[in-house]
Amino acid sequence: MKYIRHTLKTLGLFLALTTGLANATPILSFDASEANLVKNVGLGDSFVIDLWISNLGENDDLGGFDIDFVSTSNPGNFNLLDVYLAPGLEEFDLLSLIIDDVSNISGLSFAFDLSAQANQFPLVSFEFEASSFGTTVIEVTDAMLSDAFGLSLGFTAFSATVNVTPPPISASAPGALLSLFAALTVICLRRKQN
Repeated sequence: MKYIRHTLKTLGLFLALTTGLANATPILSFDASEANLVKNVGLGDSFVIDLWISNLGENDDLGGFDIDFVSTSNPGNFNLLDVYLAPGLEEFDLLSLIIDDVSNISGLSFAFDLSAQANQFPLVSFEFEASSFGTTVIEVTDAMLSDAFGLSLGFTAFSATVNVTPPPISASAPGALLSLFAALTVICLRRKQN
């Protein structure tokens, strides 16, 4: 009996240590930055922002996901031109994308072996057009991730801040040349007087 208890304790300790060390914490970020993204665009510019999952460890395969995200601060800064699921999601048997006040992407794979899955890949891409000046934040508000066996995965999520800025003000070429010639004329006249 002591031998069985000792074996079970040793096995439990081994499983607890190897499971804790082998699993990385998946990261949800925009444009594969694995950090908060800041994007500056000009008025009228079109731009794309991708939602990525990364940092999947060797033993962590993404078997399912349900992710809510929302744009806050000034959501009228840009118009949504197009939304498309990223290529490479063929291993997910069920995929859903809902665009609303709170948008959602979800997917589920019935595959038993996801070991060929990449360590990082995009989930969805958004194409926007900057329509007014200001700042908008896009953030993951809620998410559930699971591995190939349906076990919950913890995660870290980062946001994207989009600044729509006015175009830079530049001096007009004729005005700048006129100022330059006026200054040169004054210098030449002063030299003649001396």
